[in-house]
Amino acid sequence: MYRRSDPRLIRIKCAPAAMHDNGVRTCVVADMKVQSAGQHLRVRVDETDLARLLAQGDLDDATQFGPDTLQHRRLALIDSDAPRLDYAAGSWRLCLPRDAVERFVTSRPRRDALELQLWADTGTPLAVAFEVDIRRTSRSEQARR
Repeated sequence: MYRRSDPRLIRIKCAPAAMHDNGVRTCVVADMKVQSAGQHLRVRVDETDLARLLAQGDLDDATQFGPDTLQHRRLALIDSDAPRLDYAAGSWRLCLPRDAVERFVTSRPRRDALELQLWADTGTPLAVAFEVDIRRTSRSEQARR
């Protein structure tokens, strides 16, 4: 695992439509963390990104693996009862039901995750865990006291 300050880590966060004439993207700092293993996907956001997700309806995250290799990840809220995963070469978008996320975040801070399942044609579900990072919230509340 690389630390954020590790010089080997090349990580950028890009706004979807923020491209300059010279081809350089302007970046929005997002702190969405994604972890996957087998048929499990864990997505964790901090309070700032949660506020942006609720206000704008999506978050965009990207990792630059090399000069020609950029992987995009997007988290979106949709008006549906079922989650959805859209995938294309080099990018994916996890669509979460807006109502479920809004109900989940009304009682924060909390340590559990919003657990959802995506069903694939293979019959093997993808378990999705959406979490809000409460560590920063707890630290900021302790600092206020």
